[in-house]
Amino acid sequence: MPVFSSCASAGKQIASFYQICTKIQVVYQVQYPERVAAVLESISDIITLNFDEIWKPLQCLQLRGFFDELLVLVLGTEEGE
Repeated sequence: MPVFSSCASAGKQIASFYQICTKIQVVYQVQYPERVAAVLESISDIITLNFDEIWKPLQCLQLRGFFDELLVLVLGTEEGE
């Protein structure tokens, strides 16, 4: 399990880094180069945990309501200890 734990830790650090990167342009009014801005824009919905956008593909399973959405999000983000 130590390998999984270190991979999970690295994944969390990478996600945190990109969460910050996607908001710097808005908060500090900094202009990224066009290619960098395009990449960050394409991953921003997933990295910033925009659950509404993530949830849309799962609607085909006909999971409706807050409880179903919460259940999928909790089980989908569960970590192995």
